Amino acid sequence: MADWSNLHQDILNLIFSELSLHNLLCCTVVCAAWLRIIHDLRRYYPKLRHQSPWLAFNGSDGSIDSATDDPFAAHFLSLSEQKVYTIRLPQPLIRYRLFVGSSYGWLITIDEWFKMQLLNPISGAQINIPFILTLDHIGPFRDPWVIRKFNFKAMLSSDPSRGDYSVTLIHYPYGGFSFIRSSDDKWTTMSLPDIYDDAIFYRDQLYATFDGRVDIWDDLNQEWKTIVPKPEFVDIDPFYFSFWSLVQTPSCDLLHVWGKIIPIEEHNDDTGIPLMIVYRLNIQNGTSLQVNVSSTFLFVLILYI
Repeated sequence: MADWSNLHQDILNLIFSELSLHNLLCCTVVCAAWLRIIHDLRRYYPKLRHQSPWLAFNGSDGSIDSATDDPFAAHFLSLSEQKVYTIRLPQPLIRYRLFVGSSYGWLITIDEWFKMQLLNPISGAQINIPFILTLDHIGPFRDPWVIRKFNFKAMLSSDPSRGDYSVTLIHYPYGGFSFIRSSDDKWTTMSLPDIYDDAIFYRDQLYATFDGRVDIWDDLNQEWKTIVPKPEFVDIDPFYFSFWSLVQTPSCDLLHVWGKIIPIEEHNDDTGIPLMIVYRLNIQNGTSLQVNVSSTFLFVLILYI
């Protein structure tokens, strides 16, 4: 029988880079050498960071009674495998935390008391983020679940396991941007020209979109600048709610997505059919090009956004 543990590291790198995340994790228990190689590969090999995403949720996985669901467990749907994986996580209880963002394999969570953490569900590592009640726009609430009335989205500038990073937070209904660096003990609120719809870190820079245009910050402490104007398109049914989002694809394209929620009369007011138009951004020349996408790709975008 062949001794796979003695394969050259370059060959193992090629093999491991083609595996799904689940199979890659299974390989980490073979031996200490494989664990070390995979750990380094996940940090430095770009292809591994662009695998098909997993969708995270902390309720029932659908196969068991939610009342008896493990409060320490989170569930992850592999889009490529169409399979749900359940991972038990350390305290505090994941059931009482909301997911407000994810980047580089880390989840960004917030609890009912506005405490934030970075959580790596694979390694179990956690990093505490300073209390967001230091934000000028947010004060304490008597009702601990009033947080559900807010809309938070948090973004990481880089992988926390590799050193310095920053977390940027969009907080609604006030429409503000705030950020905190790994070395900071207090959040900083940014001066903004508008109330942005969405934002994303892309190639170490912060991009944000408002009413179809795209702005950029080379440095979070510096002024913004517009790099892509609003694309020209026909906005049908203007009375329905519409939004703009920024999405990075596994191939590192930056997409600008316009969506509209059209209510379905026979259902309640919270149900709608999203209509989407997708643009590929060219940052170098400040243009956007509408692209045709499959229904499957639109479905993934809907889940992602």
